[in-house]
Amino acid sequence: MNINEFYKNIKKKYPNTREVLEQLDEIKDMLNSKVQNYVKNGMKYEEASSKAINELGNIDELFDDISKDAKIVHNLYIKILTSLISSFSTAFLVFILGLIIENLSFFNEVTKIGYKLTMPYFYLILFIYIIIYTLWNFSDNIKPKIRKYSYDIYKINLKNSIIAVLIYSSIMLIINIITYKYNNYLWFIWAFNGILNWTISIIADYHLFRSSIFEYKK
Repeated sequence: MNINEFYKNIKKKYPNTREVLEQLDEIKDMLNSKVQNYVKNGMKYEEASSKAINELGNIDELFDDISKDAKIVHNLYIKILTSLISSFSTAFLVFILGLIIENLSFFNEVTKIGYKLTMPYFYLILFIYIIIYTLWNFSDNIKPKIRKYSYDIYKINLKNSIIAVLIYSSIMLIINIITYKYNNYLWFIWAFNGILNWTISIIADYHLFRSSIFEYKK
């Protein structure tokens, strides 16, 4: 096996992320340097190439570590399922919340009527969201693509989304309390459920990416 064949085989085996390609180029340069020295000392090119490659030993562990957070996935399917999971999870929470509102005397009739009037629009918005989320960058995601998503990045995204949900919900609750005498309706709970969709999407997307369900098999 010559160096070019070795390079191509490794390249096919792992996602072509920047880190993998940089490491491959370093190894290729090192192999070429060794082969040149062996050829100068009278060894044939093919024999020199085989010797240089064999001296590398097992490099799978190195590339497994470099590409552990990268996968070639069917990203469109992940987006569709993420959208469905987050939307129906949010819809389920809204349904449960609606039952609580309907059955607790704490909520007045205006809030109960507001809930019944709001529900159809809420589900309509969720449906539109699923369509838009699915079609967003459709052409870019229809083919298998390389994604790199580490657990550290996931934790940061999740933390930021939770902080944002808490901040926005607090702001809307304060506005709702201030304006309550004008509308007599607790509307902030619907906005809270809508924003919570963001956090649910991040959790669903990461776990679908880490699973082997949508991983592209060559």
